[in-house]
Amino acid sequence: MTKQATFNKVARHLLRQGRRAMRRNPTTLGDPDLCVLHADGGLRCAAGVLVTRKDYDPKWEGPHAVVRKDGGSAVCRYLRAKGHDLELVGDLQRVHDRERSDRWPVQLRNIAKCYDLSAAVVDAWEETEA
Repeated sequence: MTKQATFNKVARHLLRQGRRAMRRNPTTLGDPDLCVLHADGGLRCAAGVLVTRKDYDPKWEGPHAVVRKDGGSAVCRYLRAKGHDLELVGDLQRVHDRERSDRWPVQLRNIAKCYDLSAAVVDAWEETEA
């Protein structure tokens, strides 16, 4: 899959979803909510939307769900095998995990610019929201 195709799929998904894919973590005292690949109600994070329901493994959640370009986790191996650029997916994942959803369009444009990609999918979404 091209970087542009990956970007388009993830950006379109995040903008339509409009919120993080989160799950309660009963073992964490400070921050009980965690970003996850697949959450209840069909919510998915930036990396999670690239993982089909059929291929998804709940064991991939937690610290292993973080996508790094040199990552050797199962989710990284899966994404690499599907032709996704791990550095791009990691940057998209950080937008989902760290930014408020109202900041996503700006951050997605920044990523598009950094990778020399078109942000047309963000433009189209903003036109429908205006």
